[in-house]
Amino acid sequence: LSKQDILTSSFTVGSVIKGASITVGYQNNLIDRGKKINDSCIKLYQVPTKCSYKRLGYIDDITALKTSSNYYQFLIAIKLTNQKYKYNMKLNATEEHFNIYRNTFASFGLGSSTGIDLENESLGLKGKIISDDLLLNLSIGQYDNYTPLQLSNYINTIATQGKRYSLHYLKEIKNNNENIYTYNPILLNTVENSDFERITKGLKEVMYTGTGRGYTDVLY
Repeated sequence: LSKQDILTSSFTVGSVIKGASITVGYQNNLIDRGKKINDSCIKLYQVPTKCSYKRLGYIDDITALKTSSNYYQFLIAIKLTNQKYKYNMKLNATEEHFNIYRNTFASFGLGSSTGIDLENESLGLKGKIISDDLLLNLSIGQYDNYTPLQLSNYINTIATQGKRYSLHYLKEIKNNNENIYTYNPILLNTVENSDFERITKGLKEVMYTGTGRGYTDVLY
C-alpha cells in the first residue's frame, strides 16, 4: 500500500477486529469469563445459517479469540439485544445495538480519526442498513470498512491496555544540532475495560498456537 492508500483506502477487515468486538461483551457483562461453550452455528429468521470456519469444540472467551470463533461473537451480539439464542429467532436489531458496537470500535480507533499529522485521513465506510444479519456481520468485521491506519491505532490501543494515542509520522525537527520541535504523544481516550489481560492472552495465542500460527515471526 502507498502512503495515500493507508490514509484514504478502507477495507472489510474481518476477524482481526475481534479484540474490539469481544470488548462489547466485557463492557456490557455479556460474557461468563472462562466458561466453556460448544462452538456451533446460528440460524436467524430468513437468514442463512452462520458458523465459524469450522467446528471448534469447547471454547471460552480466550480460546474464542485464539481460534477466531464467529459463533462466540454472534452470541454476544444476540445477548446485546437482551435475548437468548433460539433456532430461527428474530433479533429485532436496532440502530442502538449497532451504535454500541460502533462506539466501542471507535474507542479503539476503528471508524474514528487516528489524529495522525497528515491531511485527508479517511474515517472508513459505515454501513447504513440496520438488520439482524448485519448486526452479526458487524460483530466479526464483515460490515463496516476500516483503514490500515485505524487497524494500527486499534492494535496499539490493545497493546497499551486501553490507552489510545494519536498516530504520527513526524518525530522531531532539528535546525543544525538544535532540536526545535519534538512530538509528544497525545492521549485521545482510554477504553474502559478490565479484561485487557484476557484479550492480549487470546491474541498472543492466535500467533503461537491458533489461527495465525506460522504466519509471521513470533518475535514481533
